[in-house]
Amino acid sequence: MNASLKKYIARFESLQGIPSEEELRNSVVGLHREQLSIEEYIRFSGTGYQRNVLHASSTCEVVALCFKPGQYTPIHDHGGSVGIAFVYKGTMTEELFEKQQPSGMIAPFAKNSVSANEVSCIGISTIHRVSNVHDDGLVVLTVYFPPLVTMNIYNTENTLVEKWTAEAQREQYS
Repeated sequence: MNASLKKYIARFESLQGIPSEEELRNSVVGLHREQLSIEEYIRFSGTGYQRNVLHASSTCEVVALCFKPGQYTPIHDHGGSVGIAFVYKGTMTEELFEKQQPSGMIAPFAKNSVSANEVSCIGISTIHRVSNVHDDGLVVLTVYFPPLVTMNIYNTENTLVEKWTAEAQREQYS
């Protein structure tokens, strides 16, 4: 891991508790792709987007999310974690969803395009889907506070919610 990346991880580690959106944005001020050199963590999968953990502690988790063209996450929340997504390479498409009342169904309400060297904040109540709708690979450096250990997975067909856990993912790849 290069010195610049270690410096940014130390900056993330210095944040206390659940950081505000302002603290998250301030933590990446001056962060540019050219400084990071995360190539050793960039790995793509042919079966879906790939999560590659760069750093994990009790404070935060730093993950390189890698998407080939056409790959996407399920619609999900972050199970009580907040975070910031820094687009390292490519353009990230983010669809935001909200729960409808009284049905509890989710529905899209916004779609954002986030380009290289730009960020998107992930709030405690964010429900979204991230995708790569472009012809090039997408790499998103994401920092979660606290580390992402569980997510709720939603769909637009009914109110059923599945659980994703980091533990189950580790077991899948062991």
